[in-house]
Amino acid sequence: MVAEEQVEMHTGVEKHIFQGEIGHPEVWQQLEEKIDLSVGIPLIMMATGQDDENLRAGIWLSKRHPNSKVMIRSQRESHFADSVSQSAGIHTFSLQQVFQDSLPEDWFIQPDSPV
Repeated sequence: MVAEEQVEMHTGVEKHIFQGEIGHPEVWQQLEEKIDLSVGIPLIMMATGQDDENLRAGIWLSKRHPNSKVMIRSQRESHFADSVSQSAGIHTFSLQQVFQDSLPEDWFIQPDSPV
C-alpha cells in the first residue's frame, strides 16, 4: 500500500491487500469471503517480514487453492526454502537477489582488471 501511494502504478491488475497476522485463520476467512480463489489463476504473494511464516502460509495456500500461483518473498536466498517451495509447487524470490540483479555489472568490475 505504501509503494502504491508513493509511486503511481497503472498495471491494470486488480489487487486486494489484507493486513493481519498471516498465521491467524481470521485473515484467510476475510480473504475467502471477499475473493473466490477457485476462479482463474489468482496470484498470491506472501510478503511479510517473517520469511518462515511466508513459506508456511504459502505452502498451506497452494494446497488449499491448487489453481493459484503462490509467490513467497524472503529477505535472503535460502536453499532450504527453494527446495521446499519447489516441492510444493510455489515460487520464491529474495529481496537480496532482486536488489543484486538490479545493479549494473560494470559497477563491480575492478578498475585494474581486464574487461
